[in-house]
Amino acid sequence: MKILYIENKLDIEEVINKIHKEAFSSDAYSPSVVTAVDYIVAPIHILKSTFVSPIVNSKYLEFGSLVVNTMNNEILVKGKPISLSRREYDLLVFIGKNYPRISTVSSICTYVWKEYGSLLSNTIEVHVNRINKKLGNKYIKCIKGFGYKLIID
Repeated sequence: MKILYIENKLDIEEVINKIHKEAFSSDAYSPSVVTAVDYIVAPIHILKSTFVSPIVNSKYLEFGSLVVNTMNNEILVKGKPISLSRREYDLLVFIGKNYPRISTVSSICTYVWKEYGSLLSNTIEVHVNRINKKLGNKYIKCIKGFGYKLIID
């Protein structure tokens, strides 16, 4: 699978022409068969602005009264330990490591659920609501049309 990065807005014909050109550029005598599944078309400005890969070396994430120790998977709110499921913990850490940026639904699906694409938005919403309920405050907020963001108290 190849990823075709698009620098600016293109219409569908221009995208198809770029894929066609790519397919025939390798060898003029043996063109490869190209299907839509062979390519992911990604606007490069969106990838640069919305996705941040998780930081592997950080030991603590501190957000006001919320502290996450990523070395032993411990979460403290105002000094009290909080228990989260594995997915809830991964979701909180991913959104926390992307702070102050918004974590898109597709990036959450890729790094928390290990799936490319979008889960039902309800799945993420349910996990976010459970996290907020367990933490006793609304730490994660839905930004309609964009994704989720950590809110610091």
